[in-house]
Amino acid sequence: MIAFANKKITNPSGSKSGGNDKETANLLKKLSAQHFIKDQEQAQAIIDQIKGIKEFKVADKKVQEISSKPSAPFTTSTLQQEAYRKLGFSNEKTMSVAQRLYEGVSVGTQGAIGLITYMRSDSVRISPEAQASAAEYIKSNFGKDYAPAKPPVYESKSQNVQDAHEAIRPTTLEFELSYLQQYLDKDQFALYKLIYQRYLASQMSNAKIEQTTLTIEAQDLQFRATGSVIKFDGYLKLYQEDQDSDDDSDDENQSILPPNIKIGDAFSLKKVESKQTFTKPPARFNRASLIKKLDELGIGRPSTYSSIVKTILDRGYIEQVLKVLKPTVLGFDINDALVAHFDNIFNTEFTAKMEDDLDKIAQNETDYLHVMKEFYDPFSKTLEKAQAEHNENTELKCPKCGSPLVVRVGRNGRFLGCSTYPDCDYTQPMPKNIGENQQKKELQIVEGIQCPICGKEMVLRDSKNGRFYGCIDYPKCKGTRPISTNVHCPKCGEGELVERYSSRTKKKFWSCSNYPKCDYLTNYEPVNIQCPKCGNYYLEIKYRKNKESGDWEKYYHCTDCDNNFEINEIEVKNGA
Repeated sequence: MIAFANKKITNPSGSKSGGNDKETANLLKKLSAQHFIKDQEQAQAIIDQIKGIKEFKVADKKVQEISSKPSAPFTTSTLQQEAYRKLGFSNEKTMSVAQRLYEGVSVGTQGAIGLITYMRSDSVRISPEAQASAAEYIKSNFGKDYAPAKPPVYESKSQNVQDAHEAIRPTTLEFELSYLQQYLDKDQFALYKLIYQRYLASQMSNAKIEQTTLTIEAQDLQFRATGSVIKFDGYLKLYQEDQDSDDDSDDENQSILPPNIKIGDAFSLKKVESKQTFTKPPARFNRASLIKKLDELGIGRPSTYSSIVKTILDRGYIEQVLKVLKPTVLGFDINDALVAHFDNIFNTEFTAKMEDDLDKIAQNETDYLHVMKEFYDPFSKTLEKAQAEHNENTELKCPKCGSPLVVRVGRNGRFLGCSTYPDCDYTQPMPKNIGENQQKKELQIVEGIQCPICGKEMVLRDSKNGRFYGCIDYPKCKGTRPISTNVHCPKCGEGELVERYSSRTKKKFWSCSNYPKCDYLTNYEPVNIQCPKCGNYYLEIKYRKNKESGDWEKYYHCTDCDNNFEINEIEVKNGA
């Protein structure tokens, strides 16, 4: 979702509110049934009414016991998701570390031992022998109550499950975590501990949670409060699955209510506040949620989840920004062209069906030539039509064979190629005067900055290693300067903090211009703005997630007094 307009309904009686009339009417009907408060004026009237009430009485109390089941042992998909959430591991890193744990790690005098089962699995099945061993371990280390009477059975939520291997689990429970830690590196131990605890928790008893719901009334108003208390922790004693940070969760579900509240008890008002909310777009994918979606739709296999994500990142179809995956211009161009001509292929149903056909071929249920012919005959005709329509001819001729050159799109953007390809494989970069969308931006001259080599003006440039100032006379002069924040280094006081780029982490950072003489650096952008609280000469820009919209937003932070400030608040004070 790239563009999303927040909808704020201002008048249920039919005034303009955005969207078409039928859509708005349906939305208002649903909101009315939920006691929708239409505007700030109505909200303030309710607040004033609440403030005037002296006593609030408990009209109803419902208590129910909820049984919380543990998550199934790991499959490849869920392992990659949880390792990303809990450990911050990329999909490739998770599989690389898991491969080493599977192949074997030297454990003292016992030599190399494979510590986990095969890590490319779509099954949640556990062998009876392993379940019996886990039950004995749980009884010995946690108590009989923590081992269920019958071994738990799980069902996979994935499509096209092959069930060729067990779920991912420790090969043995002989080694305690504290013992293995000395033989594993940091990443290996972190991932093994995750697999170990998830597996044991999946074989433990359900947690029992007591949920209490209070209905509180005053005048014509009704309020509801919900709280929960863990009566028996069960598997929660060992493990709890993380959720994606974009998932919504009500604060009230996490609250604890006093146990002795009875119907008829009266309370006085402590605080009342109003909160405006807006409709929100679907959350963008991160690495974990994308793999979860692939798994749910039956796209790919345990062995390909990681490579699918890596490929579309490496080819520049998407980019990762603050852990969120966003499509690029190249990604849009390719998607638009493919969907326009191959909509029967570029959809999740086709991909899942292809996986199913491959399974049938492997099981000798169908012939591969039949499957290929059924696909290729209509595909080849559509491909010829698409190539004819998308070959954007130019007036240039191929210097190799004399045929017209056409505009093509590759993983690195647009380029010119011979129209007779594959008979002629000539290509060349896109000239500056072709392709309006690909023309470079006008050079932005930076005032007050001179080239250290020739003394001419400098312009802002971009490269794969980040932004920098480059000489306007490039390529004749190759003078460059790092981008300065005009903030004096807080460590040495002599240099200025300049913008740099780490080729290892693929992130920006700011360090002293006197490096290596001064080694100060920070991961947060310093700005030349005085702290309004303590007077410190600069602030840093940090990011946090907005609980309402789910978007990342900037704020200022003072490193000296540790106070935070809103961006608008500081800009207004500074006349921005």
